[in-house]
Amino acid sequence: MELAIRLHFNHAGSRLNGLALLWLAFVCIPICLQGASVRVELDQETLPVGEVATLTLTLEGASPRGNRPSFPASAGLQIQPAGESTQITSDGTGRQIVQRTLTYAVRANQGGDFTIGSAQVMTDAGAFRTQPLRLRVTPASATPPENRPAFLRIEPRKTAVFVGESLPFELQLFVEDGRELQMPQVAGEGFNIGKLVNLQPVRRTVGGRLMNLVTFRGVATAVKSGPLTLGPATTQLQVAAVGGRQDFFGFFRQYQPMKLLAEGVAIEVSKMPPGAPADFTGSVGQFELSYTASPNSLAVGDPITLKISIAGEGNLEGISLPKLDHWTGFKSYAPNARTETTDALESTGSKHFEQVVVPQSLNVREVPEFRWTFFDPGAKTYRTLKAPAVPLQLSAATTPSVPLPAFSATNGAAGDVASVLVHIRPQLGAILSTPPPLWHQPWFLGLQILPVGAWCLLRGARWRKETLEKNPRQARRREMERAVQTGLKQLESLAAENQGDPFFATLTKVLRCQIAERLDVPESGITESIIDDRLRPRGLPEADAAALEELFRLSNQFRYAPQSSTSELIGLIPKATRAVEALRKMKSPTP
Repeated sequence: MELAIRLHFNHAGSRLNGLALLWLAFVCIPICLQGASVRVELDQETLPVGEVATLTLTLEGASPRGNRPSFPASAGLQIQPAGESTQITSDGTGRQIVQRTLTYAVRANQGGDFTIGSAQVMTDAGAFRTQPLRLRVTPASATPPENRPAFLRIEPRKTAVFVGESLPFELQLFVEDGRELQMPQVAGEGFNIGKLVNLQPVRRTVGGRLMNLVTFRGVATAVKSGPLTLGPATTQLQVAAVGGRQDFFGFFRQYQPMKLLAEGVAIEVSKMPPGAPADFTGSVGQFELSYTASPNSLAVGDPITLKISIAGEGNLEGISLPKLDHWTGFKSYAPNARTETTDALESTGSKHFEQVVVPQSLNVREVPEFRWTFFDPGAKTYRTLKAPAVPLQLSAATTPSVPLPAFSATNGAAGDVASVLVHIRPQLGAILSTPPPLWHQPWFLGLQILPVGAWCLLRGARWRKETLEKNPRQARRREMERAVQTGLKQLESLAAENQGDPFFATLTKVLRCQIAERLDVPESGITESIIDDRLRPRGLPEADAAALEELFRLSNQFRYAPQSSTSELIGLIPKATRAVEALRKMKSPTP
């Protein structure tokens, strides 16, 4: 590690020299000896032509030696150094951790799919080689030309996939000045959309404007073939109002809500080619196999445990093993499985299986060869991973035996056995009546139903909770329905007490919640304009739409002229109820 130390001496210079040497011994030497690592990453995987991405090379516990690391040249990409920084932190145990960061600017000059090759990094802890990175460059026309304060776009890694293949994509939000961003919602019929991971915002120049880029990464898995569309995607945020006033220091600005829509991207999903091997179970991706079978010295009927690990990139949850019915001389049981992921998108990692097989005959000499097949979308072919057969040493099954009692010669013949038996108690005494066993008592049988019923109730509650956690849209709908029912009940008491202000506030919230539940949109962004924009086009009858407009108009009118009577408020409750019923009859959007 290179250190530049400058000390200012006074008449006690020798003492300072001693302190400097102690500092070098107890601080710098542990820094140099700690474990070193090197990693690289791109702040975005998809980039339009003419724009610049940032490549970050991070060295931890080591310092670079010699020239700055350089990446292999690639036609269509221009990679130039952009800066460097050093940070020293503590891990909480007193150990110092040095982190050196080198940044590069990656400019895209032409469209296509690129691979940034690995770079060799020379450090004081040895030589390291970085992992290759993938970058997709889209045409420059993909950038929206309009001069808007914010826009959203979908950038998939590629536009042609196979059924079952995981498709990484990015949602890129460009905004000049915004706040209160809501998590985007991505549609896509024929795709299973995974969770979105939010990256740190970065600054980008787009069309001559300096904007903030917020990137969300996700994975979509195609479940059917044909021409499909990934998207559209929607979100909402607060953007700085055009011409809005701010204070002298620029801290307080006026903001207004803005809805953003990213148009869907056409994806061509192909069926897997014919000729799949018999042991193919539908896994798509790039994987490796590790396999063990133990023990290999046992008796017939004893279990053998197969430990199978499949690691790689793809739909890990969809990985399954072929059945082992064709293994002659073995009885097999269903495997147990667990999944370990190594990335936030849960598309890279490993799936571990443990399966028990039992040899049934002494004629079995080995555990047969294990085969597992997957489809490689990059090579567009089926690949079979094989594990060799495992020799077995089997012995005959052992059965415990109980020795029979033997009589010695001194006991005489079999007919004399009775003579050696002595009656313990020839008189039986009084005969007592014993009560029937508990399992014959009706109250005892009824008591057994209680734990079973309690278990069923708890299992049902847990199933309902798991269902709602897996389906956030259903959870939101239930929450909205409860809010509507509660609000309708509150309207009656508020009207009876002639509380106009809370009455109309509750009425507005009830209508907005019911509209949000039908359209599957956030309740906070619903205004009166949604009746013309969304409800009438979706088939809401004109009479019901006019009634909704009337209720919104009365609510707005009360804000400016707060006058109402109990009878007027009570008369609005049936209208609100009919409006809610009309909205519930509308068909909700397909998730």
